[in-house]
Amino acid sequence: MLALETLEFLRIATTFVVFVFVAILDWKYREIDPRIWIAPIALGILADIYRAFSTNLSLVDVASAIMSLIIVGIMGIATFVLRAVGGADFLAIASIVALYPFPKALTFADLFLPPQVPLPPILPILLYACISVIVVLLLNVAINVARRSIAEKLDLPKSRKILYALIGRYCYLEEFLRKRFWYPLYVPGIVDRKSFDVEEDDAAWREKLKGLDPSTPMVATWGIPLVSFLSIATLIYLFLGSYPLELVLNLARW
Repeated sequence: MLALETLEFLRIATTFVVFVFVAILDWKYREIDPRIWIAPIALGILADIYRAFSTNLSLVDVASAIMSLIIVGIMGIATFVLRAVGGADFLAIASIVALYPFPKALTFADLFLPPQVPLPPILPILLYACISVIVVLLLNVAINVARRSIAEKLDLPKSRKILYALIGRYCYLEEFLRKRFWYPLYVPGIVDRKSFDVEEDDAAWREKLKGLDPSTPMVATWGIPLVSFLSIATLIYLFLGSYPLELVLNLARW
């Protein structure tokens, strides 16, 4: 069993190093070399195969692995068919599933927290990531409420203004030109849309719009660094497992 324990600790170390690194890369550059994902995926698969042959997998383990692979498949469709997310997002999910397909995988949480419900690790990780994104979106809504005077300058139906308050940021062009990884949703007479393509170049948009009046009111949206949020969620799982989720559920029962 010494080899299995070594693989488990190597899995933890790889998870920590890789996901801290890609979180920084995604936040600062929105570009991640696909080769970075080779190590976590290869190590995860190796450790999974070794565990499958050296221990008796339970039905819960098998069900967890199947559910995790289904999530990878759904993410693949969203990436390569719908083009709703980037390739790095897919590879991040694939790496997480390769590293942690089974519940009760060894994490730092096992050293100081009580036993946890055997959930597929990808579920609490996705939940932590979603909560992080929701917090960012709520903060953005609060900013838009404070900027309602900009919204009033745009000739848009009320329903569209509400939608933009939820998914975009009301601003003036001069602010947009100072930002990276922001994409225009509405610029009077030039851009009128509800989303952007993940392959768009934000620098190209700044170049295209810089000739306009800097005081032009507009709506832009942030290209959310999903890999960064997935990385943060993975690190939370690495240190706390599914304990925060269980704590919330227990409080809800009260």
